[in-house]
Amino acid sequence: MNLLVEHSFTGARQRNLLRFMLNCKVFKFGEFVLKSGMKSPIYIDLRECFGYADLMDLAADGLKHLIQETVASFDGIVGVPYAALPYATLVSFRCKKPLIIIRKEAKAHGTKKLIEGLYEKDAKVVVVEDVVTTGGSIMEVVNTLRAEGLVVEHVFCILDREQGGAAKLKEDGITLHR
Repeated sequence: MNLLVEHSFTGARQRNLLRFMLNCKVFKFGEFVLKSGMKSPIYIDLRECFGYADLMDLAADGLKHLIQETVASFDGIVGVPYAALPYATLVSFRCKKPLIIIRKEAKAHGTKKLIEGLYEKDAKVVVVEDVVTTGGSIMEVVNTLRAEGLVVEHVFCILDREQGGAAKLKEDGITLHR
């Protein structure tokens, strides 16, 4: 398992983030079926961090620094629905870039949009995910964005379970950064 931004968060900062996560009961032990259908004795629920501003700041700062170290320019930030949205929001504020939100389903009323936010065709966006397992949720988002004419080449995550997600994304021309 690879925890957040190994390049930006080394040593004491990475240990501090992990300590925060352990205290917030992010890691649950038992028998779980993940969204991918895989069974796991460990469930990682980063939504448990939402009530801890210091932890959210630490994670968002790490993501921001990794994005800035990795991507020369980009036009917006997208969070994978729904657990990654608070992290993506904080990162968008820190990077001074628009937040683009993808719904799991298009609205049945009003504008009936699937994607909310300011963007133009051919805009380069980075995607933020909380936990990566197989990359399936990310690819759903990427396919939606690409269908709207947006360019996606980079995904940034807080935690990679190292269960094939990076390889799957690479097949589609996407680099996973952690």
